[in-house]
Amino acid sequence: MRKCVSSCFAAISLVLMACSPKPAPVTEKADVPVETAKEDEPQPPTVANDAAAQNAAGLNTKDVMDKSAQAAEWFRTKQWDKIREAASTDFRAALTDDQFGRDWDASVAKAGEFERNVYRLPFKQDHFVVQVLAKHSNGAVEHNYVWDDAGHLVKMSVTYKDALKSCPEDCRADVAAAFEGFMTGDYALFAKNATEVLRQELSEEAFGVARAQIQALAGDIEYLNSPSIDVKDAVNRVYTLNAHHAKMNFVYLITFDGEGRMGGFVLNPAFEKPANAQPESTERWTETEVSFRADAQYPISGYLTLPKDAPNPPVVILVHGSGCHDRNETLMENAPFRDIAHGLAERGIATLRYDKRCMLYPDSAVPDKLTVQTEVTDDFDAAVRMIQADARVDAKRIYVLGHSLGGMLVPYFASKHPELAGAVSMAGSLRSLFEILAQQLQLTLAESRKQPGSEATVAILEKNMRELDDKAGRLDALADDEKIVDQPVRYWKSLNAASGAKWLDTTKMPILVLQGSADMQVYSDDYDLWLAAEKQHSNIRCMRFERLNHLMMPTTLENPNIVDVAKDYSVASKVDDKVIDAIASFVQNGK
Repeated sequence: MRKCVSSCFAAISLVLMACSPKPAPVTEKADVPVETAKEDEPQPPTVANDAAAQNAAGLNTKDVMDKSAQAAEWFRTKQWDKIREAASTDFRAALTDDQFGRDWDASVAKAGEFERNVYRLPFKQDHFVVQVLAKHSNGAVEHNYVWDDAGHLVKMSVTYKDALKSCPEDCRADVAAAFEGFMTGDYALFAKNATEVLRQELSEEAFGVARAQIQALAGDIEYLNSPSIDVKDAVNRVYTLNAHHAKMNFVYLITFDGEGRMGGFVLNPAFEKPANAQPESTERWTETEVSFRADAQYPISGYLTLPKDAPNPPVVILVHGSGCHDRNETLMENAPFRDIAHGLAERGIATLRYDKRCMLYPDSAVPDKLTVQTEVTDDFDAAVRMIQADARVDAKRIYVLGHSLGGMLVPYFASKHPELAGAVSMAGSLRSLFEILAQQLQLTLAESRKQPGSEATVAILEKNMRELDDKAGRLDALADDEKIVDQPVRYWKSLNAASGAKWLDTTKMPILVLQGSADMQVYSDDYDLWLAAEKQHSNIRCMRFERLNHLMMPTTLENPNIVDVAKDYSVASKVDDKVIDAIASFVQNGK
């Protein structure tokens, strides 16, 4: 089902359906009180920029959206005194009846009879801005209302559009409407142009559950970070919006088909490097920006962290878990790869950490492209080649540390890269992802049944369980484009081929296995499999750490359970020193 689920491994990747990606340019309107310039073709939603604006973070988003829609109605119906009453003292003086009349004639009069508001979208630049697009009989009128922190109107613009394109030629208005529906919980607006398949798979009940899950994890949507709806893939009609929630940002990827129907609605955590982020440095180590590529379309950037007093040091390449991670593997308040890189540098060991391809290029994760190779292994191969050619590190002592999904792939990496000196599986597994997912669903289902009012969530989890039971056992017979719990069958096939204990028989490379006892995404069953492998393979060594969670950080939960995982990750912490000591000892001793 294409709905909101938490990822099986480290990233909590919220997916409603797969789709994806070059941004359209952002155009700015002139800085005038009321703008009525005619546009032959509609532009992406844009807003004016005011460098002197105050912080509008205290405004209630829904209230301001409602106030903006009301202001659009007042302008349309010539109730201009009411607009003046809502305006700041400074702006009120510019809002004369003569000015309003000229602007009304140049916009509303030309557009004809009002039919409906197509969408309302909140943006945040220097001010809080709401854009209202109204459809009229002879065109459209775009309103932008800018509010200060006290809720006063400080600027407005009104633009007549005489060539409002419709989907599938240009779907941005429909994208905005679907987003508003999701943001406000208006299922009718959200699903107005959805395909029947999407309506069935994301029913009104499932829609409510998905919104509740996202609100629990990230808080309410407050505004859009970008003043435009970007066309990421014009051929496949993929559009993207970057939204700020109360606790974190998400990228929304919305896809329309050739008939102008919405067929995909995806949410991915937006792990973006802050504009002022720079490589760090201390007296003992330094970081430099590096780049490499497995595919000419997708250059990858990252940090090489080097100890200062250890010439030609060993180096560990860090490989992420599932989901679209940045180089630090940032998850809510935590950055485990940053902790590990800096901790190892303090111990004389270099590291390479890099942004995951799908974080930099969402179009790389569209269903017809997504495999474990395009997600993980191709870029790891390129990273190894780059590090081998870097004279600052010891090319004979290159290690890989895979976390979660990356840890699951460690036996495959070891087999395919015999030139490596060793490998670390951190919170990985030898089981198939199907088995782990089934266990996660069972545990989540058991916890959900204890909660009052959880009937809708329980129904969705039960449906997922039935889907897994039905399809997992006959994977090879399914078409590559068919979906199993949000992901295409081609992805599951590629992952099954690259994971599992079968690869342990093809390598003698030293492998260190690390797991926390409070891990609620990989379980004691998984560690038991590693212990069994340790008895059969002398090159494997296992270590378990009490009260550490999936991020190898101390759990904040008295009784860890899968339902409270996000709660655990929302508390800022650090990878435990005992874990970093174990990794350092393994690298320095070669076993």
